[in-house]
Amino acid sequence: MDAVTYPADEVMDWLNRRLVPVRVSHDHEPLAEDFGVVRTPCLVLLDRPGRELHRSEGFLSPEDFLAFVQLGMAKMKYERAEFESAMDLLQGLFKNHPESPSLAEAVVVRGRCRYKYTHDPRHLKEAHEQLRSDFPGSGWVRRTLQYRLL
Repeated sequence: MDAVTYPADEVMDWLNRRLVPVRVSHDHEPLAEDFGVVRTPCLVLLDRPGRELHRSEGFLSPEDFLAFVQLGMAKMKYERAEFESAMDLLQGLFKNHPESPSLAEAVVVRGRCRYKYTHDPRHLKEAHEQLRSDFPGSGWVRRTLQYRLL
């Protein structure tokens, strides 16, 4: 990722202006153990108190990295009950990274944000239906099965 992903202009923007990047070797103790880093590359997004919000293991292209970070930031906004901000980040992810492996999970997070924002459970069911239609092989379909009953 040092040769391809991190030098990309948009990635550098996220790293320099919106994140506090910390590089930890896979064998650094106690941090590697504390954060469950067993192989590299491993990206872990934490909130300010240090709780893990989002994780990825393996190489990410610049496009996939940007989608990963946007999803992680949206999850952070969701945790803070900043649902509109989270939905804005997710909308950018859907618009700018339509082939990203992060999309299925982003559908779930968007459905949850919409539900929390409106208190209308229909948004959870819609998220499940979109997953079944657009991402039938995704594990997120199974994880949201209960929403089909709403």
